[in-house]
Amino acid sequence: MKGLLKSALLLLALLMICTAVLCACNTTPPSGDNGETSGESGGASSGDNTISEETTEAPLTGEFRIVDNGVPVFTLVASDNATDAELEAVSEIRDAISTLTGVDPPLMTDWIRPGDVHDSEAYEILIGKTNYEESIALQNETSYGAYRVDVKGNKILLSAWSEPALKKAVSSFISMMENAAQGNTIVLERSSIKSTAIVDHSIDHIPVVPNKELDHVYDANGAYEAIFNRATAEDFHNYIAKLDAEGYQKYASNERGKVLSATYIYEEQYTYNIFFEGGFNELCVVAERYDEEKLPPKEASYKKICEPQFAQLGLEYNYGSNKPQNGMCYIWRLEDGRFIILDGGFNYLKGATNLMETLKGMAVDPNDITIATWAISHFHGDHVGTLVSFVKNYLYKVEIESLLFNLPTLEQSKMSDMNWNYWNTINSQLKTLSPKTVVYKAHPGQIYHFADAELEILYTLEMTAPDNLTYYNTCSLIIDVKFDDFNMMMLGDCSTVTNANIFANYGEALEAEVVQVAHHGYDGGSTGLYEKINPIYVFWPAGGTWYSTCENNATENPATDRSAYFFLSGTRVDMIYPALARVIIMDIDPAVGFGFSGGKVYSTIDDYIAGVSSPAPLD
Repeated sequence: MKGLLKSALLLLALLMICTAVLCACNTTPPSGDNGETSGESGGASSGDNTISEETTEAPLTGEFRIVDNGVPVFTLVASDNATDAELEAVSEIRDAISTLTGVDPPLMTDWIRPGDVHDSEAYEILIGKTNYEESIALQNETSYGAYRVDVKGNKILLSAWSEPALKKAVSSFISMMENAAQGNTIVLERSSIKSTAIVDHSIDHIPVVPNKELDHVYDANGAYEAIFNRATAEDFHNYIAKLDAEGYQKYASNERGKVLSATYIYEEQYTYNIFFEGGFNELCVVAERYDEEKLPPKEASYKKICEPQFAQLGLEYNYGSNKPQNGMCYIWRLEDGRFIILDGGFNYLKGATNLMETLKGMAVDPNDITIATWAISHFHGDHVGTLVSFVKNYLYKVEIESLLFNLPTLEQSKMSDMNWNYWNTINSQLKTLSPKTVVYKAHPGQIYHFADAELEILYTLEMTAPDNLTYYNTCSLIIDVKFDDFNMMMLGDCSTVTNANIFANYGEALEAEVVQVAHHGYDGGSTGLYEKINPIYVFWPAGGTWYSTCENNATENPATDRSAYFFLSGTRVDMIYPALARVIIMDIDPAVGFGFSGGKVYSTIDDYIAGVSSPAPLD
């Protein structure tokens, strides 16, 4: 039947062309409320693109005669670009009317000649997303998880955003007709043509974006992301204005490069993180259950007890084997004495001990260590492994106030090479040992305030949704850690997909004094990306062998190597700090120079513990 309906719609298109060429004139359907037929009306009549069939006089006041004594009154209308689901809906309704009355109602599409308008007086059943004003209005009133059957003027409308919801709408309307059919007549009371129900509760609470087609719904691991393609900045601002007008509470907003973002709260039930990617003309709404303590912390007063510092922890040690291990670990000491940690390294006790000793060395009081947040770029073992070992062996000695990450779903992870068990292990440990630890779910555009530091989330996997996660590094967070105007761009294991995304969305707005080399110098970074970041200080999470390989490749292939930028002349690059086995401690002072007022390098963790520093932090 679907194939027959498509053929019918193609025939309709041919008839419309013939009608336009021959300037044929058809009468409009009756207008309505007083039983009199209508005269000519402005704009296009419904007969312009209708399969010609006889229609009857106007229905009585308060009634809609779908079919009157074997004569169809209403025309079925679908979009000229109808989806398969919408075509199937038209087919089901037409079959139902035919079965009940023995007649087939006429069909038409919503196509009209440029400059014309639809006949508002015509009696029509609009099915799905047509370009009629009535359809658009009801679509904007229909929640994403529900369907609506309603009446506007002389139109009966079936509205839904998804195929399952549209099927429910069709079923509901057919049931109305079945209950009202008598012989070869179907008469419905206007007031009775109302039906709505929620089909998908997971997205029903997302506020509708006016006049935009919902292109995708993406399961964001505990949240749901609605994605709208072909969007503009104006769509974003209109949506924000709608939320403001409807009483949603704005929690925060941000703008950087071509990315606009905002966070809203609805009656302490849901949180909406909205972001517009100007580089791809995409508007996204991420909805999740409201939890006040999980909202990004805003600026708050604190007592300054020390100067801020930054550390790159060495990663090249023999962790129970003869092979040096490579990972990534960064630490910030805040003015209130707390710490921020990014990643950590592999799951070895030695790595956790090295981290603990470094924290004690940087702490104002080594017996009172608080980690304001432990950010995890992604859950590869060389980044999250140390956290597992640290929680197991040292959590009783420190306080971890929060974790910060954005974890893909289990289904997504199965498509790539991520070990889901890491999160299961950490989660069970935290519940047992530190149930008060807050788990923040990072979203694009968010800013997390911890004492004098800001963590601005520039990228999460949500920015490439709904594309499949075929390479796990594509879910790695990108965070700009800021101290006033001093920016530290932490790229994690940025993939080539991520690279293209942030390049298009941020461009010149990526500039920062510090860059952490993407993916240890493997695939992910590029000369173009590093040109936009324009760093002065380069921190390279790599062991000596791999760093030497990267350096050689870059100098031998300056035109093509992904890391060649760091070794070119004419850039702002002043210092390159490969991790090796060293501990590097830098003093942060945004008011002087380029953000660092000094620093020390220790050849090994043992040298750091003993306080034996190298002459200068130069490479």
